[in-house]
Amino acid sequence: MTGPRVLVTGATGFIGRQVLAPLRERGFEVHALSSRGEPGERPGGGGEVGAVDREGEVAWYHADLPESASSVASGRGPSREVPWYHADLPRSTSAEAAAGGPSADVSTEAAAGGPSADVSTEAAAGGSSGGVSNAASAGDPSGDVSTDPPAGGPSGDVAWHQADLLEPAAARALVEAVAPTHLLHLAWYAEPGKYWRSTENLRWVEASLALLRAFARSGTAPRRVVIAGTSAEYAWSQRTHCVEGETPLEPATLYGASKRALHLVAERFAAEAGLSLAWGRIFFLYGPGESPSRLAGSVARALVRGEPAETSHGKQVRDFLHTADLGDAFAALLASDVEGAVNMASGDPVRVRDLVEALARAAGRPDLLRLGARPASPDEPAELTADARRLRDEVGWSPARSLADRAAETVGWWREREGA
Repeated sequence: MTGPRVLVTGATGFIGRQVLAPLRERGFEVHALSSRGEPGERPGGGGEVGAVDREGEVAWYHADLPESASSVASGRGPSREVPWYHADLPRSTSAEAAAGGPSADVSTEAAAGGPSADVSTEAAAGGSSGGVSNAASAGDPSGDVSTDPPAGGPSGDVAWHQADLLEPAAARALVEAVAPTHLLHLAWYAEPGKYWRSTENLRWVEASLALLRAFARSGTAPRRVVIAGTSAEYAWSQRTHCVEGETPLEPATLYGASKRALHLVAERFAAEAGLSLAWGRIFFLYGPGESPSRLAGSVARALVRGEPAETSHGKQVRDFLHTADLGDAFAALLASDVEGAVNMASGDPVRVRDLVEALARAAGRPDLLRLGARPASPDEPAELTADARRLRDEVGWSPARSLADRAAETVGWWREREGA
């Protein structure tokens, strides 16, 4: 092993796919887990257990993880070869929710940070937050599975593993096979419209603890863990500035409560097991790969299509972070020795209208933006922001790109996707 080895769960999610390149840049040997396989690079068909297919410098290893971890471990090839461990396990929407919640989907979906930016129908954890009522959640999308290749670098830079963490033996077999020094756990249940109140959240608490126990048992020193939390753990009011260790933790949904419960148990377990653990609370996101049913995705797609983009008044204040920035922030947190809860946010709140206007300028179509065309939810917070001093001062991370730059990148992605 040439460097620290990290196992990343939920690696094909809205956030997970953005963290792989930053981890490689920091010297990590990256092992990425998905319930569905590597986006855009899956081996064709279902291979026989133990079979190895070679394509240039990439070795694809097929194995049934829960029952033959030893065959997976022994199948690890030379350092230049990248193993794909294929487990023929049941695929469930819940198995792929990287980073704290679904990311890019329906109006009721505000991934890991609470209803996020726009959905009047989603009052969970304090109400929806922002602009396109009934259409565009902009919370911390974490778990949508993108069909695009992961951002940054060739797939050969990452060892891909496929398994369903909800299978009882999967976590232990996977950790034994990979022998990671670090664990970045982003996966969670993220079915749009359901995850806020679904009992699947309880299964993911159990699965996450099983993964943590497996890592404590089989992981290699220094045994560092970062888990994705959510801003929905905080008590939300009309004006809430979330500060770690100060703002009350009173989740209003089963999703937020499950994340909060996992943090409590994981923190105590880590202390007993000698693990270093940090908990990254995600806030409001946008960026490439976002669903057109979410705030930035809906606005950007409409603009590049030459269609009107209708939003609420946009006066709501939020802390938005581009997913590429969040991926880099998670990599920085994992590489640090900072422990405890850390708000994963920019620390530079803006109005929702500032975000959508930046998208409109980047698209060259401010004339198509229709602020106030949709009603805002009366229950959503007027201000929901994050204190990012721990991330900035202790982790040493802050966004390197401006809102205008990131808006332009987002619009550019939609232009390419729409062929506009």
